[in-house]
Amino acid sequence: MKRLLLPLLYFIFLATTASAQQFSVRGGLDLGHKYNLPPTVKMPLAGFNGGFSADKYWSFWGIGIDVDVYANKAARYDSTGLSASAAPWVVKDFTRSSSRMQRYFVGIGPSFRVQDKRHKLVAELNLRGGISYADGSAIKADAVFTDPGGSLNMSMFNHAGYSKKFLGAAKAQVKVNYYFTPKWGVNAGAYYIYHINSEEPYSYSEIIALPNNVNYVKDITSVSSYGVFAGVSYRILPKKKKNKVSAVSTPAVFKDIAVYVKDELTGQPLPNALVVMTDTTGKATEVSTDKNGLALFPNTIPAAYAIQASLHDIATTSDNISRKQYRTEGNITLTLTHNDPRFTLVGKAINKTSGDAEGDVSVTLTNETKSSIRQSSSKTGSGEFRFQLDAGADFNVVGKKKNYLSNIEKITTKGLNRSQALYVQLELGVEEALEGKQIKLDNIYYDLNRSDLRPDASTDLQKLIVFMQDNPSLRIELSSHTDARGSEIHNLKLSQARAQSVVSYLIRNGVSKDRMVAKGYGETKPVNTCTDCSEAEHQQNRRTEIKVL
Repeated sequence: MKRLLLPLLYFIFLATTASAQQFSVRGGLDLGHKYNLPPTVKMPLAGFNGGFSADKYWSFWGIGIDVDVYANKAARYDSTGLSASAAPWVVKDFTRSSSRMQRYFVGIGPSFRVQDKRHKLVAELNLRGGISYADGSAIKADAVFTDPGGSLNMSMFNHAGYSKKFLGAAKAQVKVNYYFTPKWGVNAGAYYIYHINSEEPYSYSEIIALPNNVNYVKDITSVSSYGVFAGVSYRILPKKKKNKVSAVSTPAVFKDIAVYVKDELTGQPLPNALVVMTDTTGKATEVSTDKNGLALFPNTIPAAYAIQASLHDIATTSDNISRKQYRTEGNITLTLTHNDPRFTLVGKAINKTSGDAEGDVSVTLTNETKSSIRQSSSKTGSGEFRFQLDAGADFNVVGKKKNYLSNIEKITTKGLNRSQALYVQLELGVEEALEGKQIKLDNIYYDLNRSDLRPDASTDLQKLIVFMQDNPSLRIELSSHTDARGSEIHNLKLSQARAQSVVSYLIRNGVSKDRMVAKGYGETKPVNTCTDCSEAEHQQNRRTEIKVL
């Protein structure tokens, strides 16, 4: 059987490698494992694996052959606790020997792969069946016990190992290749191999009580291993067919295709448009435009392509590329136009304390004219968020982030001409409400010497309502301050009444009174310490603030 099997495997190896498209070599860590051994024999057996693969693929599937070598260290018999188990006998002498385990494997079987559009990243599953050759891995341990009455020789463990034995084997392997050039790449992966018909007998002694109570055990073990590896891959690319051309024609060459996407009404470049290039087989390649409205398809194969893009679920115009354009000088450039009657809001969330862009802010856009709501999030790093705005409408924009107080901004597209303007710019201020931090609420209006809120109270009260609704576990102190004009008693009472007026306003708008404390400070905590104050300085001292408790 061996005389027939080895030539057959050799013939399959030559046939597969001769027509193979992909080759790889690898090396790594192997962990050999012998089953069903007592705990005194330590597993697994660390070692080295090295191998070679050749694969031929027709599409996502193919056939391949593996040639591997595994070299593992010798097993070790652990004699810890032997003296204690033999007491009152004494271990006079203990000897042990073992040999390294050496294995070779040749196998063939199906291969499956998944790859990205550029064929740079290729993931593979390889299933192999074949023959292995095993040698070594013998383990032997003997002990001599003595007591005043005599001595006792005992075999503690004995396994003859494998003596140049041929076995069947099955192997499963996963591998990931990354090609940094069209032909050359690197690979890494993991495998499991089981050696069929590798069962071999062994024996060992279990000491219960010397000299008469010793359990002599006979059993069977088998071998397998698993491991990881890394290596180098090489692939043979199919030869390109040469097209016959006339003497006056320029040969077709690989070209870059530059696609510009512009707004039809203003001619401005459009970033983030998804451009799709589809060949005659239906295979599509997608690229998004940059800030200049450019989508670049580098080094394209001469062929016919259909080009179209979309942005905000609205398609652009389309265009086609023919093979004839590859016979002209220079790269291929074309322009697509996008007709969206809406404006584009380009917003930026700003931290009011640091002045830096604030990411991960949940932004809500409310169309007051159509009573509709949309949401987005500011990008980490840039703080940018975008919305499409209907013409002739009013909008509110507010942010939400845990423990942050957001401005409420109003914008409108009424009066804007879409043929002249595409973008509406907006900065949305947010401020972190840390415990104990004082945050001023601007433009809280009262009539002279009165505590009632005026009907034109600022949007800061509205943003405070939103803040309290978004952070239901927070409690705040709402404080009111006056300037130094008037008596101290009068100012203290007035500020307390004004603070309570704001608290009452929030209660009427759904905020629990248990979460708020009204506190009037009168003129006791001025922002500035002027003596002959100007009206502007008086205005700085007249303020309403919140503080997270």
